[in-house]
Amino acid sequence: MSDNYDVQNVSKEEMGALYNGDMRFTPSGLTYKNRSTGKVFQLSNDDIESVSQNFMANKPGLRFITKDGELHRFANFTEGQLNKLKTYIATKWRRN
Repeated sequence: MSDNYDVQNVSKEEMGALYNGDMRFTPSGLTYKNRSTGKVFQLSNDDIESVSQNFMANKPGLRFITKDGELHRFANFTEGQLNKLKTYIATKWRRN
């Protein structure tokens, strides 16, 4: 598996609305680029307290909680992408 894993057409929840964008998972964390605004959101691996699977709008997703207590939810993954991400997070980030 390569060091980076890119995912297209991911939705990020911001204040109750879902925004489409692209994600890149790296050994040091993740980045998300909003397609409509061009804003880039970055989350460092060291800042993440927990990662869990959830469903948003009947689509598989991931839920990240930071050490500061912030919640970040991403959805619209396929089952194949989600399985690859689980493996990536377990091996590269050393998390369950």
